[in-house]
Amino acid sequence: MNDKKQLPLRIGVGVVLLNDLSQVFVGKRIDNPENFWQMPQGGVDENENFLDAAKRELREETGIKSVKLIKELALFEKSPDQAILTVEDLVRDGFGKTKLFECFVAEIKNEIVGIALFYPRYSTWCGKTFHLEDLIVSKKWKSKGIGTSLYNKFLSYSLKKNVNRVEWVVLDWNKSAIDFYNKSGARTLDDWRVVQMTKGEIKKHLDAL
Repeated sequence: MNDKKQLPLRIGVGVVLLNDLSQVFVGKRIDNPENFWQMPQGGVDENENFLDAAKRELREETGIKSVKLIKELALFEKSPDQAILTVEDLVRDGFGKTKLFECFVAEIKNEIVGIALFYPRYSTWCGKTFHLEDLIVSKKWKSKGIGTSLYNKFLSYSLKKNVNRVEWVVLDWNKSAIDFYNKSGARTLDDWRVVQMTKGEIKKHLDAL
């Protein structure tokens, strides 16, 4: 059989997925009784290039998309070294047995261009609240209404879930964001300060006791 069109095969792609420890992801097939393991892979659809096919297969078979936007936000906020989570961390925390956050995404041509990530909190003053951790739009997609749509979606969802307050943190030099929030009716509380401790700082404090 020299005619390729008659062969029961098609062009495919595969993905080698590594974490920060250089560990390689492999998954066990559940559709085969044998002990078969494989990396994310699959066929290339009609009118699809290799890169788009690889991204699609990775998304379909693992649920993994990207942490690029989070890195981009950390760079914008002048804190690139503080974005230490991996894709695996986000998949576990957002889509695992115990979900630690929820998010809305804006997607264009299979690329995530914006996210609104939030999680529940509780206030002894007003009860149930949501904290908006990240509202991010990729730099090349800014000023197209994507951030506004994600913001309004988050607010609508919060109202639907009957939370009594939503809250978030904004850098004091990010005037465009502050103006955007104030215009929507949000209040910027200048007399409150954000206080944080990293895991290392907590350990250092307790070790010194």
